[in-house]
Order: sequence, then structure tokens, then C-alpha cells
Amino acid sequence: MSCDNTNNVVQSFDRAVPAGDTKLVGRVESGKWRFFVESDQAVKVLIRQNSTLSTFSDKQIYLAANSAIEFQGSNSCKIFVLNESGATANISTYDAEYLPAGLEPVEFAEDGLTTNALAAFGVIGTNNGFPQPYCNVLRIYASAQFRVKASDSNGNEVLLSGTQPVDESLFYELDCPQNLKWEIRENTSSASGIKYTAIWLRR
Repeated sequence: MSCDNTNNVVQSFDRAVPAGDTKLVGRVESGKWRFFVESDQAVKVLIRQNSTLSTFSDKQIYLAANSAIEFQGSNSCKIFVLNESGATANISTYDAEYLPAGLEPVEFAEDGLTTNALAAFGVIGTNNGFPQPYCNVLRIYASAQFRVKASDSNGNEVLLSGTQPVDESLFYELDCPQNLKWEIRENTSSASGIKYTAIWLRR
């Protein structure tokens, strides 16, 4: 798709990106722009901005499988997708009007119940533990003490929370880039598990 955005050429392209490959999915000649990118595989979005004299280091944004991101900026740039998964990624893109007041808030709330078998970890939410589309913050409210774990795209544990003090408010807020998988368990095994609410936000 392409559009004339205040007389500046903005183009976006849907692509099938093979595993390990990088493809151009958007370009802007000048002016202000806003892009949506959606993927069915875990990928990395690279935003490459140019000046008249040089090309700067890429800005990188992770995008989880079956998710989407939205971002905006100004001046000349090219947007690429690097497919870090083991399968072909089908990429959908859309170029939209720039929002002068900034990107709009996004909030997605879902209730859950921890796995009650030996206080085992279970994924948070309905996207297999990954953030919901457009979100990069996770807020958790729970009915009892709990622990949270995050793993990277290779399955390596990168965060394991300790147990909150008994008198601490049972609430967490965490930055959650889309390449991390989030899991939760109750602190002590019970027959029923604990109820919690996960709220995914965009900051």
C-alpha cells in the first residue's frame, strides 16, 4: 500500500520473509509517518533512518508471533523485517496518518487462574504468554502471593521474581518487550490455584 502523506511518498509492502532473511516492508522519502506491522512469526522490525550524509544505526523493535506493533516518526527512513524464527514469516503492513498527539493508549485485560499442580508455571494470557498486540507493559493483580518468570525467544530464563512480602500489595508492573514469554505460578501449591488479572498496556 502507498499513500501521498502531505505530499511525501510513504509506501508499505506485504511480504513473505523466509527464516533468517531480511526484507524491506516500508519506505518514506520525507515528512511524518505512521506504520502498522503484523506477523505470524517472531520477527524483529528494523527502522533505518538516513540523513543527507549518512545512515544511522537501526532502531529495533521485537514483534511476537501472531501479534502487531504500531510506531511513528518523521524524516526519511526504510523499514525492514528480520525473521529470527525457524519458519517463513507472513508480514502485513499498513501506512496510516501521523498522529500529532502521539500514539493512542492501548489496554487489554484478561483474567486467569494459575496452574495448581505443584505450583507449576503456566503462561499468562491468551497469546501463549507473549504480549497482546501493540502492548509493551504487563500489569498483574492477584488474589494471593505469586511468582513471575520471563523467557527469551530461545527458551532461556531471563527473569524469575522473588515472593512478595505478605503485607505487600499483590500487584506487579513490568516492561515486557514482545520477544519475552511470561509465565506465572502461585507461591505455595494449593488445590485451587490463585486468580489473577493480567492487563497488557502500551507505554
